[in-house]
Amino acid sequence: MVKEVITKLIFQEALKTTAKFFKERKLKVDTTEVQVEEAIANHLTYIDNWSKEINFSDLKKTKLTAQVYVEVDISLIPRKRMFHQSERTEKMSSRKTLKDLIGHLVIVGQPGAGKTTLMKYWCQSIIWDADFYPDTIKVPLFIKLRDINDSHKTDEKNIIMNALLGLLGLKLIKEQEHDSLNDDEYTRAKETLLFSFLNRMKPLIILDGFDEVSSEKTRTNIINNFIKLTLNVNEGIVILTCRSSDYNYSVERARVLEICSLDEEQIKRFALKWLEDNHKADDFLLSLKSSPFYDTAIRPLTISHLCAIYERIGKIPDKPKTVYKKIINLLLDEWDEQRGVKRMSAYGNFETDRKFEFLCRIAFEISCDYKSSSFTERTLETVFKKICGDFSLDKKDAKTVVQEIESHTGLILQSGYETFEFAHKSLQEFLCAEHLVKLPSIPINLQHLSIFPNELAIAVTISSNPSLYFCELVFNRFLHRTFEYNTPFSHRFFSTFVNRLVLEKPDFNTSEDISFSLVILYTLFRRGDSNQLRLFENDLPLQFEKFVSLILERNTKFEYAKYYRIEESLHSENSEVVYKLRLLKNIKAKAQRPLPDYIFAKKSFIDESNN
Repeated sequence: MVKEVITKLIFQEALKTTAKFFKERKLKVDTTEVQVEEAIANHLTYIDNWSKEINFSDLKKTKLTAQVYVEVDISLIPRKRMFHQSERTEKMSSRKTLKDLIGHLVIVGQPGAGKTTLMKYWCQSIIWDADFYPDTIKVPLFIKLRDINDSHKTDEKNIIMNALLGLLGLKLIKEQEHDSLNDDEYTRAKETLLFSFLNRMKPLIILDGFDEVSSEKTRTNIINNFIKLTLNVNEGIVILTCRSSDYNYSVERARVLEICSLDEEQIKRFALKWLEDNHKADDFLLSLKSSPFYDTAIRPLTISHLCAIYERIGKIPDKPKTVYKKIINLLLDEWDEQRGVKRMSAYGNFETDRKFEFLCRIAFEISCDYKSSSFTERTLETVFKKICGDFSLDKKDAKTVVQEIESHTGLILQSGYETFEFAHKSLQEFLCAEHLVKLPSIPINLQHLSIFPNELAIAVTISSNPSLYFCELVFNRFLHRTFEYNTPFSHRFFSTFVNRLVLEKPDFNTSEDISFSLVILYTLFRRGDSNQLRLFENDLPLQFEKFVSLILERNTKFEYAKYYRIEESLHSENSEVVYKLRLLKNIKAKAQRPLPDYIFAKKSFIDESNN
């Protein structure tokens, strides 16, 4: 534990060096050594209690910070200031930053990057680890800026300085009630006392959660106080933490660093520390890696919640759509709600539900027109101007709206100089699918459809009737578009579409048409193969077989005899029978939808009982 003897020495030395200064101004320190010791002891107890545990609503039980913390990397250049990918390699271990970097720090990161957890770990290390940089840091001092945001003193210019004086138990009073000392001189005198103490304490002063301060005036006051600290504290380190998008200042003697995403090895260590069991950790990681949302595990907030859910129910949720919704809700409002953080939108009708719809539309437009998860600031402004009227937003507010989205959700982030991206590709796909499934009808534009194999698979899954949506896609989009333009979708498109359906695990309800749609998809899948001569030389990929099983769990095989007759029997390389089926003449004239003259079906797909 932090040694109590430092308080006595600090108190005596600070009073000695400031005695003449205060005497000339008829001021005196109205605090005893014992009172300062009690104030610091109480504050250390508060910090220890605050920092020792990690807790949130999904947890089965609280976790000790020291037991689950995984060392993160710190980027020496914030992502939004980077001009080239090579700059991302300029990083160091978070533990080394307190030793190897001179001066004070601003630690930024995306929502859920682990800023507060890092501060907790450092506080625990200072309090309990005698070897944690004893020559650099002696004691932690912590101010949760969220508490200032909620206080009635938000307009106070010296709010941080007075908060530090208060937690140290330091009081400076005028010896005479009616003296000539004005307020500014009195403030400077209090700061002299504070800095005299701080430079002897060698503290780690943490100002946590600058982004959680909603008032611009209060933010300005906090930054001004931060500047005073950085310019006057020479022994010790002052740290301000903030979400990346909310920090746009330049403060002398304060270096801006950004917490990096977790890499694969850190994800492994995280799972093992959290689950405390090698077998469970391996099972969790295997399930995570085989899921379409593995990319979200790079964020400590996300993987900790997934670990917590696994710990409670023994698995990751079966349906990826459940995880997508959980993560997006977590980032949109649930995480802030759990911590009592209120983020006010600068736009009257732009609350959480509208932001979700806005993100869905952005995801669709970016995916549709630019086919990427990464895009320039100009692209984002172009898309914004196209859709802003639908959300009662002004065209001129493009930059500030995007900044609010980034700050409040972290789903879109600035990834380089004038460059943005969706934080996770899987969530971009889900958001795009949400937009697709809410449209009055499935798009008919061939170019649009052909770039959305993943998104369409998710749309099938999240629709209110997956079987109906799937059949509509196959008959009236894939097949119809092929007939109309004689331009088949590629083999790669169908392969991606089917693979993603298998991963998404839609609940295909009973439908007379779905097994028919399956056979049509099989035919189109093979038609999209550029090597027509080897059409049935090899069997279908394993994923297609899994997809067939998924459909036939609740549905019967295709009753082909109602529509087709067997014209030819073919054999795949592994000797499975594949039928070429010819459309019956009497069906073609009265069919309610255009049907192909011939289709292909594996024997295992069809019902031959009525043959």
